[in-house]
Amino acid sequence: MWLGRYKLLQKIGEGGCGVVYMAEQEEPIRRRVAVKVIKLGMDTRQVIARFEAERQALAMIDHPNIAKVLDAGSTGPVEPSSSGRGSAHTSPGESQSRLTSAATIGIGRPYFVMELVHGVPITEYCAHTEMMKIKHLLMALAALAGLASAVNSALAQNWTQTSAPSTNWVGLASSADGTKLVAVAGWKMWFYEGGPAGPIFTSTDSGATWNQTSAPVSNWTAVASSADGTKLAAAVGGYPGPGPIYSSTNSGATWRENVAPTESWVSIASSADGNKLVAAASGGGIYVWRSSPAPSLRITASGGDFALSWVVPSMDFVLQGNSDLTITNWMDVITKPTLNFTNLRHQVMLSAPTASQFYRLKRP
Repeated sequence: MWLGRYKLLQKIGEGGCGVVYMAEQEEPIRRRVAVKVIKLGMDTRQVIARFEAERQALAMIDHPNIAKVLDAGSTGPVEPSSSGRGSAHTSPGESQSRLTSAATIGIGRPYFVMELVHGVPITEYCAHTEMMKIKHLLMALAALAGLASAVNSALAQNWTQTSAPSTNWVGLASSADGTKLVAVAGWKMWFYEGGPAGPIFTSTDSGATWNQTSAPVSNWTAVASSADGTKLAAAVGGYPGPGPIYSSTNSGATWRENVAPTESWVSIASSADGNKLVAAASGGGIYVWRSSPAPSLRITASGGDFALSWVVPSMDFVLQGNSDLTITNWMDVITKPTLNFTNLRHQVMLSAPTASQFYRLKRP
């Protein structure tokens, strides 16, 4: 099989989302290399973002204990020549092999090429029958020390400035995987009169690009995020006085003022699911907030249609639909709910779907 100009010879490793092959490069120089590519079926946006961050980090590292990155790219389609015989440098059989590889490996999956390092896996090395001897134990410790040195070198080299504008940033929060970021600007020394107010910016690609949200420009002092980066909370405090807490349930696209009391907030934190917040006020107390759980949905058939309903007075939710639970592509249902006075439930009438469809209630 082929991956670009690299002929894949055999699989030599496999992880959670990637596969490593020993491959042969034939031009412009002939050499054997290692190629890592995302597994077929694992190429979601989140996995691709982590994969690209990994290859970018490795490309910046120059250390004797870490294989160097030589090349990178994405898998693409292979077009045969118009004669059906391949190019001047490609035999008919090789051309067909490249076409088969494109169908097997898939299109649009990122990969990177590294030095090929021969040896045995460290687990196999440690499991060697003579490993318990002192000499071999010292060899293993030396190997681990080299690995630790490489990791420290990687950490030291992996700081880069993002494209975020230069301003008076005072708070930053991240999703669990580091792809979604939120940053607030303001003036944290509330006793300093005339401190500048600031905006809220978010990033969905680990800081590669930033966008200002619709949150009001204010004297923000702290920000928090849920593990998936969809639920955000930002606190206001300092000059010219106490302020509110704002919340977002759609990764910062829209914001609304929380029911929290007006205080000089200095810190805020969120639970992993974003349904619990804790905030601290300067010269005041520590406050805890818990989101009300969404009510249960009831589905009732009505001829060829069906009704989705939930209990009153839960109007503080919107109905969303999704046809694929493997992606977070939830869309608001356009049909507005009506109040059923017979059973005191909010109700939405919908046509029967032609395929599987899933629904949920979510805070706006």
